[in-house]
Amino acid sequence: MSNQKDRTPNDILNDLYSFAYGDEETEIITPENALKHVSAAGIDLEKLQRFVEEQACIETKKIKLQKAKLKRQQLLGSTASSMLQAGKDIRSQVQAMIEGIKHAHPQQAAVYFNRFQECDEDDLQTLMDDLQLLQKMDENNDAE
Repeated sequence: MSNQKDRTPNDILNDLYSFAYGDEETEIITPENALKHVSAAGIDLEKLQRFVEEQACIETKKIKLQKAKLKRQQLLGSTASSMLQAGKDIRSQVQAMIEGIKHAHPQQAAVYFNRFQECDEDDLQTLMDDLQLLQKMDENNDAE
């Protein structure tokens, strides 16, 4: 490039054209050229696209799960886990709750009873929370 003061309008237009469209020596980047360069670099675009789609799906599922957990916590309330009745152990309370839903939800009661028989002491609280959630949902449906 020559000195800025010696430049003519034609020089400026030529530089602008070279910038926009490239020189004769400069390869114009087209989608086909870009694919050729990406392939030459050893990048498998289909594999990359599948990976991105899988990751997006995983993140979407995580968001749905988080929303469901928040909704569950809202329905149960913060005191639901501490609703143990005085003088009763949690196992007998869960069993009584299952008995309480037998008439309204016989199939669900059977599933909860099977879970009740198989779960250990640590899982009883989760089972109780699930039953309380079912009761709250029933109450909400009755109110509507």
